[in-house]
Amino acid sequence: MSVTNQKNDKLYRILEVMFFITLIATSGEISLRDIALGLLFIIFLSRKLYNKDFSLVSTEYNKYIYLFFLFSLLSLFKAEDLFQAGRSIVTPVFSYIVFYFMALEIIDEKKIKKYIKYLYIGFILSLFYGLYLDIYTSDRFFLSGNSRGTFAGFIIFITLSLFITNRGKIYHKIIYLLGFSLGLFALFSHSRGAIVGFSIGISLWAILIIFKNFSWKRIITAIIILLIVFSAFYGSDAIVNRFDRVLNYQEDSSITTRFNMWRASYNLIKENPLLGIGAGNFTPTAHRYFEEVMEEDPWSSRHQHPHNLYFQIPLEQGIISLIIFFILVYKAYYISFKNYLFFKEKSWPYFAAIAQIAMLTSILGHSFFDFPFNRTFNGIPLILLIILNLKYYNRVRTNIN
Repeated sequence: MSVTNQKNDKLYRILEVMFFITLIATSGEISLRDIALGLLFIIFLSRKLYNKDFSLVSTEYNKYIYLFFLFSLLSLFKAEDLFQAGRSIVTPVFSYIVFYFMALEIIDEKKIKKYIKYLYIGFILSLFYGLYLDIYTSDRFFLSGNSRGTFAGFIIFITLSLFITNRGKIYHKIIYLLGFSLGLFALFSHSRGAIVGFSIGISLWAILIIFKNFSWKRIITAIIILLIVFSAFYGSDAIVNRFDRVLNYQEDSSITTRFNMWRASYNLIKENPLLGIGAGNFTPTAHRYFEEVMEEDPWSSRHQHPHNLYFQIPLEQGIISLIIFFILVYKAYYISFKNYLFFKEKSWPYFAAIAQIAMLTSILGHSFFDFPFNRTFNGIPLILLIILNLKYYNRVRTNIN
């Protein structure tokens, strides 16, 4: 091996170690996530410069990612506040794109066990840390925002998928049980939208494991899991009361505010279909439009998005961006379902497929009521699973060819 190759190997090893650290840090507070992701990017870029290699791995997703990012940049021309517009693009759009292309080069699907191990370490640490803050201090973690509800659901989906594919030894199963129990407790602590998304995701996950290997054992397993989950839901008085208030939504300021924001967003999208109103413009533009044009009392100006992803994208970037997003979602589902059908149970590709399908369904369901994609602790684990599924899918196609 040449000296150059040895140096390249060392650079890659450093990059891979930083990638493992990033997977752990992803579950933590925003400062920790941003520092880890920033260091990973610096090391990745340094390696690119050293090797004089500026190419990017080509995939089925690339052209749609480029197009989506192009419309993100075009939306800056309509921004009233460039600083706020830049922030809204850097997080999450630019952060996700950068992580995606870095992970494509770093990830070796044969090392999936390591990736999931480090990701799960972050999950368990965040559960202990977050629940401690929520229960014993005045600070908030899972109670700090609705997006953490989706994150708690992701922990449950990965835990159940590891368990059903028989991953690990006895002590691993004990850790899975702990992760499931604490994740369930964190999930039912706050967000109605996250619970709706999770309920859809867990129902689809149960159907998948039954359909793959139809047996009474699998049916009973799925029913027991669903009973535990929905019993926990009905056992939470706080959540039941919050859902009861939906029946009297006129008295629930959270619901009426969302309706008003969606009405204003719909009208603004009709008036600005191509590029939207501009990145980061929701707070000033929609607030002003609702008050001056629709002549109604506006909501609190602290809301920075309309609490609905399917309004958020076309509102700030135009309808074409929403179509591109749907194409990316379709491809993610298509590839993961292909892997689900092709690979055997108890294999890592099967695990990656059912975990990704459930996670993607959950976050898309929650996105009708909020913007959980805005937080990288949701996006990065999902992108990790999407890339693993893509690599397994491409490996199968290569072998068949």
